[in-house]
Amino acid sequence: MRRLLFALAVPALLGGLLGACDVGAPPQRVITYRIATRGHITADLGQFAQHVATTLADPRGWSAGGVIQFRQVPGPAQFTIVLAQASVLPSFGPPCSSAWSCRSGSNVIINQDRWQGATATWPYSLDAYRHYVVNHEVGHWMGLGHRNCTGGFWDRAPVMAQQSKGGAAKGPVDSTFGPTPTRSRRHRATVASRRASAATPIQMTRSGP
Repeated sequence: MRRLLFALAVPALLGGLLGACDVGAPPQRVITYRIATRGHITADLGQFAQHVATTLADPRGWSAGGVIQFRQVPGPAQFTIVLAQASVLPSFGPPCSSAWSCRSGSNVIINQDRWQGATATWPYSLDAYRHYVVNHEVGHWMGLGHRNCTGGFWDRAPVMAQQSKGGAAKGPVDSTFGPTPTRSRRHRATVASRRASAATPIQMTRSGP
C-alpha cells in the first residue's frame, strides 16, 4: 500500500518539484536501502555500490532533483539492492528468471550477467545500461509498472519501458536510462548518424525487462 501511494506521488514529484526545487535544500523524504549479494559474485561489489549510489542520487532520476534522498545503510532498510548470480535469480520467486533483473517484494535484484554484459540489443554503453537497470527495477519497488513506447522518431522511451530484451518495434523512440532524461542537438545528430549508417536499423523500443 505504501509503495502504491509512493507511486502516485512520483509523477507529482518529478513533474512539479523537479523544476522548482532548490537543489541545495534538504530532502523532503529519505529512503534507505542496503546492498547485498547472492550466489557467486565476480563483479566488483564496491564499484557496484558506488554506481547504484550515483544512479539514485542523479537529479534527473528518482531523487527528483534532491527532493528524495536514497541513503545506503548497513543494517535494516526499506529495500535491498541485491547483486545476484544469474542462476540463483529464480530463488527469489516469480517473475524472476536467470535471464533478467527483477524486483521481488523489498528486493531489487540485479542480474550479474546483465550487470557485466548488458544485452545484445542495448545500443549504448555498459555504463548507461547499468543506470537504466537500476532505475527500472527501483521504479518497480516504488510501485511503478511497465510502460509502452508510443512516441515518434525523436521521443525517448520511458525508463519503465522494457528496454532490455529488444523485440517487435512499437515506434522509433530512443532508449533512455533515467526517469527524466535530457536531450540535445548533439544527441539527436549522433542518433541520426548512427541510424543512417547502420546496416540494420537499431530497434530503440524494448519489450523486455
